[in-house]
Amino acid sequence: MSLVEELELNSADAAEPSIIEPTEDFNEIEPTTEEFSTLEHIADKIPLGAWLIVVCELCERFAFYGLSGLFQNYIQFPLPTGNDTQPGALDRGQQTATALTNFFRFFAYLTPILGAILADQFWGKYKTIVVSCVVYMIGLVVILLTSIPPAIQKGVAFPGLIVAMIIIGFGTGGVKSNVSPLMAEQYSRKKAIITVINGQKKIIDPSVTTQSMFNWFYWAINIGALSLIVTTNVEKYHSFWLAFLIPTVAFVGAIVVLVIGRDRYVQIPPSGSLLVRAGSVTVTAIRMRWKLGKQSDRPDLLDYAKKIPGSIDHNEEQTAIELRDNQFIDDLKKAIRACRVFLFYPFYWICYNQFGSNLVSQAAQMNVGPLPNDILQNIDPIVIVIFIPIFDKFIYPGLRRCKISFTAIPRISAGFFCVSIGMAWSAIVQHLIYITGPNFDYVPEPDKNDQQYNNITVAWQIPAYFFIAISEIFASVTGLEYAFTQAPATMKSIVMSLFLFTSAIGSILNIALVPVSDDPKILWMYAALAIQALLVAQSQSGTDKTAAFSLVILSRIDSSIPSMKALILAPTSKLAIQISSAIEKMAQFYYILKLLMLYINITTSIVLSQFITESIGIGTQGTVKGWSCLQHGIDLSKVRICCVGEADVIMLTYGFEKVCVHLVRSANSSVCRMILFPAKYFDEGNVFAREIVKDQIVLRLKDEKQTLRNITQFFIRCYDQQQNI
Repeated sequence: MSLVEELELNSADAAEPSIIEPTEDFNEIEPTTEEFSTLEHIADKIPLGAWLIVVCELCERFAFYGLSGLFQNYIQFPLPTGNDTQPGALDRGQQTATALTNFFRFFAYLTPILGAILADQFWGKYKTIVVSCVVYMIGLVVILLTSIPPAIQKGVAFPGLIVAMIIIGFGTGGVKSNVSPLMAEQYSRKKAIITVINGQKKIIDPSVTTQSMFNWFYWAINIGALSLIVTTNVEKYHSFWLAFLIPTVAFVGAIVVLVIGRDRYVQIPPSGSLLVRAGSVTVTAIRMRWKLGKQSDRPDLLDYAKKIPGSIDHNEEQTAIELRDNQFIDDLKKAIRACRVFLFYPFYWICYNQFGSNLVSQAAQMNVGPLPNDILQNIDPIVIVIFIPIFDKFIYPGLRRCKISFTAIPRISAGFFCVSIGMAWSAIVQHLIYITGPNFDYVPEPDKNDQQYNNITVAWQIPAYFFIAISEIFASVTGLEYAFTQAPATMKSIVMSLFLFTSAIGSILNIALVPVSDDPKILWMYAALAIQALLVAQSQSGTDKTAAFSLVILSRIDSSIPSMKALILAPTSKLAIQISSAIEKMAQFYYILKLLMLYINITTSIVLSQFITESIGIGTQGTVKGWSCLQHGIDLSKVRICCVGEADVIMLTYGFEKVCVHLVRSANSSVCRMILFPAKYFDEGNVFAREIVKDQIVLRLKDEKQTLRNITQFFIRCYDQQQNI
């Protein structure tokens, strides 16, 4: 990450924006491993440049949501004949409205890839954002001019809408892929430092600061999304052209903020199109893999694109170039690892995108009273605006003070759970609509002169919007944070664009669902979306691999000696519980032993009367560290085997390398056997192994297709303890 604590610049007379490299104060004190695991972690001060970019994003999102939130009614319904009818203009029906709304979202989240290429290859992030804002403004003017009554009457409103969608899509792509990385780059601290607040030592943690910055960034996005409160009422009680004028005027604010603050921004010069270079590396790797065949010293496909530096025919300059190329390949591998979690996000966006399309149409089937049917979309940003500060200032710090690890992957899973609840509630509401008159399930379609809605209040929709909003705090905010923190410094725009591209895929999948986006099939669509989100939320790293070493662990335990002999580290408390359950099942006929679950956090002020005597301890890294710091807690010197389960998750996703190293080094290396167990062999794991074990042994399982033919089961029946021995 590239972070700056504060910038004080006096270059207002400069003709071009200043290129400011990040700096860091080297006189600051870094925490020890023990301090890092025991002291409270807090966020640093967010610099002014970052706040200006947040304001810019607020204005851009004000325009985007204030505009796009009107599309469903604008396309679906005809021009109103009175105050009691739905606002509309084009009369194209729900399926066309849903399809075009999702096309706009798809295109708006596809173009960030182009925006990232322009920023990395030619213009840099700042200039790309400025140029994109100009394009954006042209699109806003197009839709404004084609939505006036004479344009609608002459039939130019529909083609004008399509043209405006494309232009705005290009504009928002250049902004979206670069604005959040540019914000995060305004703060350049890379290492944690110790500070004293009110006489207490605390740690200023860059990762906590980055999390806080993205929380406030997303908070600003949803402040901007509140523009729908204004535009939906103007749409209902006046006209669409005036509703479109409001976002156009607000967008001017984004351009003004960009120009005013241009001399305060940290700007990293463009370093070439990484996407093109990554494509070239991938093609080379595939070609060399085909030519050379599989080689044991090249575990990943991209390793085949690496060159061996320092050969006889190479001079020093060529060798340096090849080393840089190899470093790029290593960075690309890290970027791909960072993007693996994104594979699940299209399933999230399918659910999320319902609130701006089908849920608006659902509200049109309910009694909304004097309100516009699309105004309930504002519940989403209102909830986020209220709850993001609560999470940032109270919930997350409270969890950290309690040493509860609620890191990226658990937060994303929580987001999927919440959006699943939102979709399930939408299915329930749709069912209630269908069992309520006068139109029931809307088959056949009610006559245009009859009452168009059923006698059920639109307030039933509120829980659906609430859970969708909470899911955003967990899943969407964390996705932005994860994309930035996990990506190599040279590839942040590309990784951010790929994260945004998952929304484009979600929109495409929503377009595929258009045939079931009408009555009465839409009820079953909501139910199916709830189920798929729930399944994704429950998917995580399993216990099978760690449980495979259970017999090795059990074989090194002498239950007659009252001390802990085995220690198993897991990335999450949930996984620790699952591992304990697996070991208990394997040990029930082995011999009598005791397991101690170390997932309950305690304070170091507790004093135990004697050392823990359970044979096996299972828990997360931070909690085990807390127990080991207790007087008469865990005697690490007597541990005979230490297993790090899901090591790739622990080190690459959760960042617990230092804690793991501290725990392992506290054990007696002459008698303690260390098992590092990742799901996949990776370079960082090899480095970690060399750091804690001099002569490590690497065992790799053959990667085979999982079929019934590959599975063999053996059963040994033991009737008593003697036979088992």
